[in-house]
Amino acid sequence: MIYRVFVRHKKGFADHRGAALKNEWKAAGLPAVKHIQTGHAYEVCGDLSEADVRTLSGQLLADPVTQDYFVCEKDQKKSIGNDRDHSLQAQVWLKSGVSDPVADTVRLAAHDLDLPEFDQARSGSFFKFFGAPAPKEVKAFCENYLMNTLIQKLEIVG
Repeated sequence: MIYRVFVRHKKGFADHRGAALKNEWKAAGLPAVKHIQTGHAYEVCGDLSEADVRTLSGQLLADPVTQDYFVCEKDQKKSIGNDRDHSLQAQVWLKSGVSDPVADTVRLAAHDLDLPEFDQARSGSFFKFFGAPAPKEVKAFCENYLMNTLIQKLEIVG
């Protein structure tokens, strides 16, 4: 089974990176967005149950005081949060073959938590754009400001 975990700031905690990106979006001359939310993304693949992934997320990937996490199966391709919030989520992942030391550390730490060993892990980032931006604007912004297209790939989920 392949699971994705998305970690973001809880309500009431400032997302400074998101605020800075909103300013970059405006400086790029793109139509206004209400705000941009940022977070970390993880993908784990193997013989894990959803409960195992939730244990990994709650004990390792997210700070329980300042962060929330969301777990979904990879094939769901759902944006986290409310589906009616007029947003697009961009997920930036390392391409296959690119070294991912964060993912390697997650695998080692999962072993320390006595979780079942899993086949593969990878890490990335997500950016959620609120205010009904066009997918082509989000794609262009990500490719120009948020990623290195030589080593990273982009998925846009709406």
